[in-house]
Amino acid sequence: MLSRLYRGYGNIRQVSVWCAHDNKVQARGGGTIEISALNYTEIQRQVEHCLTTLQEAVREARRYGRPIYLDIKFDAGIENRNFLDLRRELLAANANLKNAIGLAAYSFEDVKRLRSVFPQVIIALAGAIPASAEDYPAFLQSAQTAGARIFDTYGPDLTGRDARYRVNPRFVRKAQALGFTVWSFTLNSPAEILSALDWGVRGITTDRVAETVALRNKWAARVSSSF
Repeated sequence: MLSRLYRGYGNIRQVSVWCAHDNKVQARGGGTIEISALNYTEIQRQVEHCLTTLQEAVREARRYGRPIYLDIKFDAGIENRNFLDLRRELLAANANLKNAIGLAAYSFEDVKRLRSVFPQVIIALAGAIPASAEDYPAFLQSAQTAGARIFDTYGPDLTGRDARYRVNPRFVRKAQALGFTVWSFTLNSPAEILSALDWGVRGITTDRVAETVALRNKWAARVSSSF
């Protein structure tokens, strides 16, 4: 699957791959299915979109020189030993933990847990931003103290209905001032993508990779020509 993805987008250095899923995924024939109830053979047979093993994903990423980002969703049953298992499996797959693996979590405490097991890995804090801009400094300071280097938040709401909890230019400026890189998900419309780029967002999760890469290249050419 990853090799097909990589081959589809020309200059592959412009594309990173997120290996991430929720427990409920789309089943073949319609409906959803809980992936935790399946073994790998059943996943290949029953899940709509074929999932790679961790080893396959690492091998393809190394082949094309691209990083992999793992979206970690915690629950009460996950313990640090699970992350030690993940670390061991990544090393067994010859993953470069310092430069080729990123991990994302959804709370300060979860970021701390990942940082304790993966001290050399890039950690992203994902989720909504505070509703009030007055809370940005304390929020970002807590994220920084926890060990996050990236903040990954919801894409811009250009309708204004839900903009308080989504990426905006003021939040990006505050985050960058503290050394964060800001990413945003899931952006599929040209208006969302261009707004995010203009505001300083430097990582975009999208379902439309080819179109987004082309749009980003046009944006970059426009920006560079203005200087």
